[in-house]
Amino acid sequence: MPVFTGMTPEGNGYSIEEATMADEKKKGPGLFGYVKGFGRMWGALAGRTYRKFPWRTVAGTAFSAVYVISPLDIVPELLMPVFGFVDDAAVLGLLAAWIKKDVDRFMDWESAAGK
Repeated sequence: MPVFTGMTPEGNGYSIEEATMADEKKKGPGLFGYVKGFGRMWGALAGRTYRKFPWRTVAGTAFSAVYVISPLDIVPELLMPVFGFVDDAAVLGLLAAWIKKDVDRFMDWESAAGK
């Protein structure tokens, strides 16, 4: 029997298990879930079942790779070793946010499609 923990806005009781499941849904899939979703997204793109090609992510990945590898930076690593990596980290952080947004969009599509 579920343990009663409180009332919902509708006046219905809910259990600890239901509250935990609702909390997990709010948190999202986590890093491993996003990695798996990224792989599924590329598989769906290759299989032509998902048509929203993530151009921003592809272009951002190419730009990020060139920027991080390139010796020409906003803050060069040779002149300011510690701070020189901050701009690289910012570029990679922006890329991670773009990838997350594209994977979220794909997972929403996947949920709506019932896959």
